[in-house]
Amino acid sequence: ARSSIADARVLLRTWWAGNAAEYEMRRTERDLFEIVLDIPAQPGLMWYYFIEDCGASRAYYGNAADGLGGSGQMRETEPPSFQITVYDSAFKTPEWMREGIMYQVMVDRFCEGKPRAQKALSADAHYHKDWNEPPELNSGDEYANVCNDFYGGDLEGLRKKLSTADALLCISPVYFYSMSAQMKRFFDRCFPFVRGYRFDSENGKMLNETGFEKKDKKFVSISVGSGRHDDVFEALSHTYKMIADAMGFEYVADITRGESAYFAMRELGSVRVRKVLSAFESAGECFAKTGRIPWERIDTMCMSLSRGRESFAKNAQVFWRLRRNGTPFESFSMVSDPRILLHEMCGMLNPKMAPEKADFKFVFPDKNWSMLLSVRGGECAFLDNARDNPADVTITVASGDWADVMSARRNVSALMRSGRMKVTGNMSLFASMKRIFSLGEDRRVGGV
Repeated sequence: ARSSIADARVLLRTWWAGNAAEYEMRRTERDLFEIVLDIPAQPGLMWYYFIEDCGASRAYYGNAADGLGGSGQMRETEPPSFQITVYDSAFKTPEWMREGIMYQVMVDRFCEGKPRAQKALSADAHYHKDWNEPPELNSGDEYANVCNDFYGGDLEGLRKKLSTADALLCISPVYFYSMSAQMKRFFDRCFPFVRGYRFDSENGKMLNETGFEKKDKKFVSISVGSGRHDDVFEALSHTYKMIADAMGFEYVADITRGESAYFAMRELGSVRVRKVLSAFESAGECFAKTGRIPWERIDTMCMSLSRGRESFAKNAQVFWRLRRNGTPFESFSMVSDPRILLHEMCGMLNPKMAPEKADFKFVFPDKNWSMLLSVRGGECAFLDNARDNPADVTITVASGDWADVMSARRNVSALMRSGRMKVTGNMSLFASMKRIFSLGEDRRVGGV
């Protein structure tokens, strides 16, 4: 990191598994700073940016607006984070994948279908003579790269490859109850495969005659949405079924994955997240080997992360509240984020057990946050940035330890004896918190 301000401190801020941390970097030269940091051993995504602390003000250096990494951008507010992918060095590629073929198609470099003489290019564009030539970097005064060199690949070439494929896997977000525009365009370009119609007298249905070289292709669709399964996927699933019938595909599986926006918030520590990820991996292996996916694995891949509608609504409200406040997505954690935990506690308030008026202050040193739960007349309100607010009870504890208390994985008395939790103020009121907020029950966010 670099700073030209003589007395500035430069900090590295990281997020890992929902926990934020700041590390002061060491000045090595007049304007250069460095730090040596051990990367976590378990796989996952680590996020970071830099802070230039001048005492009275702070500036931030993080990811640029395009989110592509590389050269970043200075900002006056918290920036998007850079990303480090922590991989499992012991991971071994499954044997079935070693022998399989997976296509991720860049059409221009994939396969040339139409002769170049039948395709029109703009006057300032040209084709490469050799597929193996490197792309050109044509820098101009107004544009970083003009991008006017092409290799000749086209959708006709893609259709030729699709004609001989054994299976087709289509993945799309749900966009206004339908597939994405790019997916619609792909199927639109597949229409030339339709050769006419025939009547299936056995089933009493009209079917399309298709020109695929490989008939009876296996077809799997994966639809991803931010909502639950209450009719969100119904229209798109019906569309995929009609496409499969029209193209003569064997529709093997319709996989609908809801709550996608909140998936990362649950972390790999969630039992349901682990089940879903494991089901996707094993389903891929089954499909590659047999052309089938067992129904129990499809059910697991589609499994909701929240137990019910009420729990999902609570998760969604917290998610969008934090997003409106500008919280970086990578710092979310449904498991250990104090903001989410305390919002959850408000929802667990038992009005019959609650005092008429009480303020509970929580200090999380690992986050450098102070927050307040204010109880008034049987209702609970959450207050952020409560460092200077008075309280009847003040609890100082690490956010992870408090998460364990809420999920009945850790004993409060043991934390206090070890010095990991400190309590000041009305101890009688503190002792009543278990009854007031129903602590220790299986009431983690999502109930998992």
